[in-house]
Amino acid sequence: SPQPMEAGFLDPDGRETLFHMGCYGIGVSRLLAAAIEQSHDERGIIWPLAMAPWAVCVLPLGGKDQEMAERGERIASIIEERFPAEVLIDDREARPGVKFADADLCGFPLQVILGERNLREDRVEVKVRQSGERHLLPVSGLPEWIGDFLGRPGSMVDTMILDR
Repeated sequence: SPQPMEAGFLDPDGRETLFHMGCYGIGVSRLLAAAIEQSHDERGIIWPLAMAPWAVCVLPLGGKDQEMAERGERIASIIEERFPAEVLIDDREARPGVKFADADLCGFPLQVILGERNLREDRVEVKVRQSGERHLLPVSGLPEWIGDFLGRPGSMVDTMILDR
């Protein structure tokens, strides 16, 4: 019976034999699926820092507050200027719980939370998605803390994946 392409060869006995073909390449979609399968929890994805579409998510919790939105943009700019990190600002008019749940679901490695009370005291909260650790930092100390985080052993290739 005819086969696609009718590609064949003569085997050692001189019989015509069809090639067996296969594609075993590793594609981006397979890598992403494998990373998600290996690094997730009940709340969502935990992206390895080296694969994260955005390394940092800035979460201004002020609704329509223009000042809060501007502070979020300034903090995102500071991070992007000093580090090779992509930053997403969640500027939606959504409740804090919705923003927190979505940030966990999307798996941003770092979440910088800008609440009104903390900003009055010139502080921000940083959450590390992988461990759930939360750090309350002065705004002026944020760049140094992020630099330390990015320089941690295992932070660029998540040890959680390599150790499995």
